[in-house]
Amino acid sequence: MKIVNAYAAQGIGLRQLYVYVPEDNAASISMVRHAGFEEVGILQSWIKTGKEYHNVVLLQKIY
Repeated sequence: MKIVNAYAAQGIGLRQLYVYVPEDNAASISMVRHAGFEEVGILQSWIKTGKEYHNVVLLQKIY
């Protein structure tokens, strides 16, 4: 995450990044939050696995 953050902010000059993480993936959500991202919403029924749809957490980091 540190390399991606540095490249996004300094290497290519992005203003912000978004990350979509399945709502039930607590480890990934924790890692992304630790990298400085903030939760900005939940997308309902956003991804499909098999026959079921699942929510994702939308996290954002503004540089």
